[in-house]
Amino acid sequence: MNGNGGTKGTLVGVCLGFASLLFTGCMCHNISYKVFTTTTPRCSDHQGTYCSSIHDVHTPADLGGILLIEYSAGSCTFVTNGIPNHDINDGSTAFSNTPAAVSREFTVTNAPAAAPAPTPLSVDRYSAILLNGAIVDLFADGCCDGGVDVLVGCDPKAPWRLDPMSPEAGYHIDTHNAHCQADGTYHYHGPPSGLYVYPSKTVSPVIGFAADGFPIRGPYFEDSTGVIREAVSSWQSISTARPAGDCPVGTTRDGKYIDDYQYVAGSGDLDQCNGMVVKGQYAYFVTSTYPYIMGCFTGTPDPSFSK
Repeated sequence: MNGNGGTKGTLVGVCLGFASLLFTGCMCHNISYKVFTTTTPRCSDHQGTYCSSIHDVHTPADLGGILLIEYSAGSCTFVTNGIPNHDINDGSTAFSNTPAAVSREFTVTNAPAAAPAPTPLSVDRYSAILLNGAIVDLFADGCCDGGVDVLVGCDPKAPWRLDPMSPEAGYHIDTHNAHCQADGTYHYHGPPSGLYVYPSKTVSPVIGFAADGFPIRGPYFEDSTGVIREAVSSWQSISTARPAGDCPVGTTRDGKYIDDYQYVAGSGDLDQCNGMVVKGQYAYFVTSTYPYIMGCFTGTPDPSFSK
C-alpha cells in the first residue's frame, strides 16, 4: 500500500530530520552522489538503510533522501521519501513544480516471473523504484487532445501520449531526465545517468527494480561474443507522416509522441519491454533511445505501485 504506515513509515519520518545533516543518526549508508556497482539481480541482495544529502538547484534548497529496503517472506519492502542521491532541478529551465519529500512504500517480489502477456505502462501506476530512492514514472499524463497538446489530465487510454524526453513536448526535465509532479514527487522519464558509469568498459550495475520485480540495469552488458557494449532498443522511429484525421493531423513524426515509435522485433538486442536475458537472468536495460528504461512490464506489476 502506498503512503505512510506502520513502523517503516515511522522510521522514514524519524530519519528525515537526520538525512541532510547526520547520516549516522539513522545508521544508514551515505549514497550521496555515488554511482552503483552491484550487479546482483535480486532485491534481497540490496537490503539496508540509505541516506543522501543533495541540492535543489533552481529553488534553491537542500534536501535529504532516505530509503529503507527490507526482505521478508519472498519479497522486499522499499520505503522511501522519493528524494534521489544527486542534485535535481538543474536543467536550463526550472521545474514547473517544487520538489518535495513524499513518503511511499512499495513491495517487490524477490522471484519475478514472466506473465503470459506483457502489461502496458499506464498513468495509473509507477513503473519502478530505483536504488537511490527515486521513482520511475515513464508514461506521461499528457497527450494531444483536439489538436492541442495537454501536459496533464488526459484520458488514461488516449493515444498520442507525449514523450517528456522530446524537447518538443514542453516538459521541463533536469540533467537526469526527471522532473516533479504537482505534489513534489521527483520521477524519471529517461535514463537516470547519474547512477552508473557512462561510457563504460564494464557491465552496468543493477540500479533498481520494476514494479514486476525484474531488475533494471544500466546500458552495458556482455554479449554472446564476450564483447561489452550498450544494449540497443528494438523500438524504431516511424518514417511516415502521422495519419490524416488523427491528432495531430498529418504532421511529420519527430518523436514528440510515443506513437511516433513502433516495436520491430529483432532490430535491436531488447524485447518489446526493453529487456532481455543475459547469463540466465532477465533484466530491463537503460537505452539512449525510446523507450529509455521500459516499454512495458514483462511480469506482473505489484499493486503497491498503483497510484
